[in-house]
Amino acid sequence: MAHLRTLSIGLTYALVIGSGACSKSAPPASDTTQAASTPAQPPAGSNAAALPHPCTLLTATDAEEVLGPGAQVTRESESACRLKSATSDSEIEVKIEELDRDIWDGGETMMKLDKSAKKVTGIGESGYAFMGGSIVFAKGRAEVSVIMSVYKGPMPTFEAAEIIAKKVAGAL
Repeated sequence: MAHLRTLSIGLTYALVIGSGACSKSAPPASDTTQAASTPAQPPAGSNAAALPHPCTLLTATDAEEVLGPGAQVTRESESACRLKSATSDSEIEVKIEELDRDIWDGGETMMKLDKSAKKVTGIGESGYAFMGGSIVFAKGRAEVSVIMSVYKGPMPTFEAAEIIAKKVAGAL
């Protein structure tokens, strides 16, 4: 289900980008510090440990590496984090969700729908890039999405996504 959700998110972003309009604004962040972030809770009745929140795996230094000086890591929701530029509207969204191994296909479905999508190696167990640089990969129980739809940083989009994806994969 998480893979289908990621596919849906990717297609939605592609439609928004293609239309040139985006009216959604992010809800106010509850905090902007790594230490104050708490992991998402496991499903009720589950004995599984909670997956970490992406804000607990990334630092302001990580954000500055891809977005420039003053960039911040901001908690967006129970499973999402935003890396935000201090000088522009450029940002990167990072999500960690429970991986459903029954439907995870390592991007095969996305690659059929988006001919520019490609396999990514060296990050997690399997992964793929789509939408000009966004990366989705699996590691353990986690499905991680690094969404680059609003990235306008100083380096190529895929390179920035790869840096963030490798930092998250290394910390999981």
